[in-house]
Amino acid sequence: MNSIKGFLLILVLTGSCYSKDWQGITPLHSTRRDVERLIGSPKEPNGNVYDFGKELVVVSYSRGRCVKGWPYGWDAPFDIVTNISRAPKVAVVLNEIDIDVTGYEQDRNSDTPGWVTYRNQREGL
Repeated sequence: MNSIKGFLLILVLTGSCYSKDWQGITPLHSTRRDVERLIGSPKEPNGNVYDFGKELVVVSYSRGRCVKGWPYGWDAPFDIVTNISRAPKVAVVLNEIDIDVTGYEQDRNSDTPGWVTYRNQREGL
């Protein structure tokens, strides 16, 4: 029983940014060139995963204007940032970090047991 409780306490907090700046990068405004100037090159050429040692950052880019509209894609120029996601490389116990999740929606991913995503659509986090 204690192992189950311990497992449940290990929550992975994944931040995702839809409208807020992160490290000077602004979704729907910044380009791939801006990202690489600000935080460096991705792990693989033309990739979108950036390794910061303790966390991975995935920057999603538009593939160009979408003729079908949302939810099929972003109607944004090619290589414009559409989303920024951050994930720690080690498990994080939520009560050990200084983040107030009041007002955040909680999403437990059934594909990845133990992972929890918190989102605040109003704040763009």
